[in-house]
Amino acid sequence: MTSRSSSLSVKDVEHGTILPTNNSNNNNNSVQSGNSSTTGRQQRQHREQRRAERAAARANDPDDAKKRRGPRRTLTSLSSANMNTLIVHPFFMLFAGMLLVSCCISFFLVFSHPEAVPVASGGGGGGGGGGDWKAPKIPPKPPAAGEGAAGYHRLSDAQQREAIMHGYNKDKVIGDTVADAVVARAAQEEATDDDEVEDGDKDGSGDTDGGDRNDDDTEQDDNPQPEDVDPLGIINNKKKKGPAKKRANHIPKLTPTNYHVQPFDSGATTTVNPPHLVPKFAPLPAFNEIDNKDVLIEELVHQNKPTIAGILAFLNEYQKKLHAMHKKNSELQSAKNTGQQIDEMFLIQSYFNLTMQEIDPLENAYRGRTIFPIRDDDSIYISLAAFREHLLGKSLMSAFDKAKHPDKLFFGIVVQNCYGLDGVVCRTGVEVIGKNKQGNPITSISPKPPDANGVEEFCTTPAYTKYCESGQIRVMYVHDTDALGPQTARFYASKLWGGETYFMQMDAHLEFAPEWDQYYIDEARACKNYPKAVLSAYPPGFKNYDGEYKGGTPGARLCVCGFSTSPVENHILRISMGGNTPHDATCPTQIPFIAAGFFFAHAEFLQDVPFDPYAPWCFMGEEIALSVRAWTMGWDIYAPRKNMIAHQYRPGRLGLPKFWESVGRDSGRAGLNTRLQKHVLRRVKYMIGYTTDSEEMLQKDGDTISLTNFEHYSMGHVRSLEDYLEFTGIDVIEQKCPSMGWCEHSELE
Repeated sequence: MTSRSSSLSVKDVEHGTILPTNNSNNNNNSVQSGNSSTTGRQQRQHREQRRAERAAARANDPDDAKKRRGPRRTLTSLSSANMNTLIVHPFFMLFAGMLLVSCCISFFLVFSHPEAVPVASGGGGGGGGGGDWKAPKIPPKPPAAGEGAAGYHRLSDAQQREAIMHGYNKDKVIGDTVADAVVARAAQEEATDDDEVEDGDKDGSGDTDGGDRNDDDTEQDDNPQPEDVDPLGIINNKKKKGPAKKRANHIPKLTPTNYHVQPFDSGATTTVNPPHLVPKFAPLPAFNEIDNKDVLIEELVHQNKPTIAGILAFLNEYQKKLHAMHKKNSELQSAKNTGQQIDEMFLIQSYFNLTMQEIDPLENAYRGRTIFPIRDDDSIYISLAAFREHLLGKSLMSAFDKAKHPDKLFFGIVVQNCYGLDGVVCRTGVEVIGKNKQGNPITSISPKPPDANGVEEFCTTPAYTKYCESGQIRVMYVHDTDALGPQTARFYASKLWGGETYFMQMDAHLEFAPEWDQYYIDEARACKNYPKAVLSAYPPGFKNYDGEYKGGTPGARLCVCGFSTSPVENHILRISMGGNTPHDATCPTQIPFIAAGFFFAHAEFLQDVPFDPYAPWCFMGEEIALSVRAWTMGWDIYAPRKNMIAHQYRPGRLGLPKFWESVGRDSGRAGLNTRLQKHVLRRVKYMIGYTTDSEEMLQKDGDTISLTNFEHYSMGHVRSLEDYLEFTGIDVIEQKCPSMGWCEHSELE
């Protein structure tokens, strides 16, 4: 091919200064289809020629490529103007900012929260705390039959307690092996006891730890706490970092662990005709005197020979003194004598002084243990506090009629009625009798006949007389003007327990479903933390009693809380329902709260969480106190999967009497209970860490009396208050409750 490009320089050709052309192409129309093949061939020849020329040029001048590329641009060669333009570019600034924030968050999470901190997300709930609080740790699913937690259920109560307290790995020690481990541990402790006393108690203080238990050379526990017993890993992980956020203002005094516990009387341990059920005692008439009461009280308080009859005699004598004190104080502080002035602290001090003098001797005699040994016969004790209750008799009938084993039911009932004695005129509660012109309710309190005695209704019905004669109905009678609220009444009722296997607390206006007793026993045993498991719920409601309740609906879950804004309730934490347990749940799942109106537990509960006699006049605060105390003692709380009892919920407009209406009746002080409650309620608020109720604040306000004997009815050492608040997400300092999704969705077994 002949071309003009042969006479041009390589550089001219490559840089496009002169483009090689084809003469024939210039003289002819290149777009004609007939010349298309010739044109393509010429272009290929032209490209081959250019490649050959470039190759020759590189061979003759090695630096030619660098010359053609020009100087290399580097970051340092950029002008300052270009650099400034890059830095202030909005996209560059956005990228740099996001990178910086991401790094800060990553460092914070890694170095401040290495143990998987609970996450708050979603909307608010409960008390407006905000967030869907996730449980800090969800234990694994239940092990297969014969493994893990199921192995614990094959143990005796004593062996299970030992396993819970000392921790045996569920993957290594199950079934009978745990029993061997329990025995081995006891033998090891006995063998090393002398050495510990000799080496550890060098100062004669009685502290056998010697201050060395946490040293580096201390032998490590080869059997850590199983996860199903300690779902948060609190006991198992001794070095776990505390809660990330301070949720309580202070830590209250804890229950002592050094009680001098008396052993049971040797004759009281039999389960066949237990001697403490003798002598028999009649539940009727009201205020019936018990024969030989002085001897029975002496044996109860000073000789470690308790009987149910002796306890009833003891409580009856206390009630006589309380009644006389109230009558005297009502006269001294009546409106006609003091006008608008009333010495609230005088009334509180009078009650606390009498209780310390009369009740404490019984409490001190049996601290650290149950009064009676626990029988292993699946018997159930039911605690009932009944204030002027018209459904008490029918509730008892329903319980026995629907029970699978009515012969194993034992009731302790505190009947707080207006009896019309000594010329007392009984009155209704506050009734709504109409509305005024503004549409506001018109209320009235009217005279009425003495209250019907539900125990009499039950015991005089032929079908049920046998239960009263056999000692299955134990009754304490209290004047309505001496009633001091549900917490005090339930303290009395707890003392009527006689060694039954299970303890059940409920209200006195209930209906029962068929075989309810066996269901709750089986449900408690199905809990992963049994025997330290509490079943609790708010039962479904009924309007009118008809005896036809069938039960079986999904159980409600106590998952919601909030801090009251009512001045009457003094900002106390209240609990409520949030969701139901799924119908296909394979086992009971945990909740954070105990309802005082219904819970079911093994009777060891009475040893770990004794009822408090120093909470008079309080209606609210009972449930959060029970919940925190039980949980810190190592008890887990569960929602029953089904409802087997129903409750009559009563609006105030019905005019049914309330205990707080009776408190100031003798003295003419309609609102007296509210004025007294605000002082005593600080006992509960101190327990859970309110900023307004520290020891310093109580001392400043002159309310230290509210902490009388507090340590005996405080929290345990198995888990702490901070652990409970972290578990629930409750913030006592800011008075906020989160929405607990783990509870509402039944996630924690």
